[in-house]
Amino acid sequence: MAVRSKNKTTAAANPAVRQEKKKLLRGIILLAMLCLFIAGCAAALFWLKSRMFKGNEHFLLRVVNIESSGYWGKGIDNRRVLMDKLKLRPVRDNLFDLDPAKLKKVLLEVPNIADAEVYKTLPDTLNIRIEERIPRAFIGRPNSPQVVDANCVVMNSRECFGVHPRLPVINGMKHTYLKVGEQHRALQEALNLIMSVQRYPCFSVVMINLSQPDKLVVYMDYRVRSMVRRYHVTMPTGNYPEWLDTLKSAIENARRHGNDHTRINLTFQGQVVLSR
Repeated sequence: MAVRSKNKTTAAANPAVRQEKKKLLRGIILLAMLCLFIAGCAAALFWLKSRMFKGNEHFLLRVVNIESSGYWGKGIDNRRVLMDKLKLRPVRDNLFDLDPAKLKKVLLEVPNIADAEVYKTLPDTLNIRIEERIPRAFIGRPNSPQVVDANCVVMNSRECFGVHPRLPVINGMKHTYLKVGEQHRALQEALNLIMSVQRYPCFSVVMINLSQPDKLVVYMDYRVRSMVRRYHVTMPTGNYPEWLDTLKSAIENARRHGNDHTRINLTFQGQVVLSR
């Protein structure tokens, strides 16, 4: 009796198992069909994109707008050089093949470019907006082929617009030739002083020597009305607004007392020492 009961239970279970297998098979078939449908749609979209966009002459690059108030915005030759750096080929490149993010990355590798924006305007225009670095000093000597911005990035002076011949000169470094495009932190203190002096119209920096540790040896002009006098100043590094205030007061006080000494040392523990 026990054996017969077991056989009946197994026989009853077999249809249920077969039913589950059929459901599983239908599910697999439906899933496979769905995958094929999605793949077909993707292929169709790719084909459509190739035919309607990438393969369409209507979207060929014909206009490259370069907006810059500096070197790269001046002159056809400069623009052509920049387009060569970006490997742009007007009337040959399709606008949809150009990646603005990659183009921006290339632009930011140019030493005198601080920031850039690249975007497309359909059907055929690529727009480039550039913010250029501002030269703050010559490296080594007046009218040097190398200049540096406030962030210590060294650039070729010939690739910078509006390089004033009277820019300050930074010298006294261990290496007179610095690699273009790199930040050279050894110049930071000199540049901090140059930027601080901008808030003092009576002063203009002529030259900064960095040969002494923790000190700057500075040649600077002091201007009042039509009078200009050059001073040789030695000052500690850091806290430049305070040292400039001290220097200004010392010069004004010396002039009131008829003292025409032009060498000033600010490194003697807060005391100002004037000499010839």
